Amino acid sequence: MKNYNRRGLMSGIVQLLLSVFCLITMTVTGFDVKLAVLGIIIALLGMTSVISSFSKEATRKELIDNEDERSRLVNIKAKSKTFDIVSTFLFLATIAVMIAYGVTQNQVFVSMVLCTGAALSVCWIGHIITHFYYESKM
Repeated sequence: MKNYNRRGLMSGIVQLLLSVFCLITMTVTGFDVKLAVLGIIIALLGMTSVISSFSKEATRKELIDNEDERSRLVNIKAKSKTFDIVSTFLFLATIAVMIAYGVTQNQVFVSMVLCTGAALSVCWIGHIITHFYYESKM
């Protein structure tokens, strides 16, 4: 059998390994309904991915769906909105932790400000760098 979709095969194998890990975890820790259902769902998804990776028609359909302009636009807009939400959350968290430090003078808040501020700085600097990169490409 010829493999037409290497990425689908790999994701299916990883999903099957995760379902085996769920089974091993249930064996060690005892039966859990949630873990059993999760393992079954992951195993089914893994088998579907592995089987469809050997189908030429399914691979062609998935490639067309991935390269569709509308789905690419939706993906770009979703990533942009996610970045906006995360950067707004980090900004508000940094401000809130600064206010909490100002009120309580507790040294724990200093490390929290450094963490949220560093993450916010990475987001903003990354945004600036990618903005200039794509601006120069167009």
